[in-house]
Amino acid sequence: MAACNWIGMDVHSSFYEGGWMNNRGQEKGSFHVATRIPALVAELEKVAKPRVVVMEEGPLAEWLNRELSPFVDRVIVTDPYRNALIRLTGGSWRSLLAEDMCVRFITMTI
Repeated sequence: MAACNWIGMDVHSSFYEGGWMNNRGQEKGSFHVATRIPALVAELEKVAKPRVVVMEEGPLAEWLNRELSPFVDRVIVTDPYRNALIRLTGGSWRSLLAEDMCVRFITMTI
């Protein structure tokens, strides 16, 4: 999957927040929507294919994996403990999800 769009998501019970970037690490956009699949799918469909969603493991991760799989090329669920360590160093949701988590997977797949 050499040229794809990486979508980092922060999942909460009442909203989703995230952003996306291309393989070159250029941030392309962000979103903040209510926790409803149709609203999230509408945001995901704004991103060109192929698209990979990266999110932390949590209470909604399995459900989102099932619901989003038909609309994306891949869903990656990450370890929240490792991401918490990144956050403690001053990362915001933007740098953590749309940049750091995505860049990690971009470099692992090239």
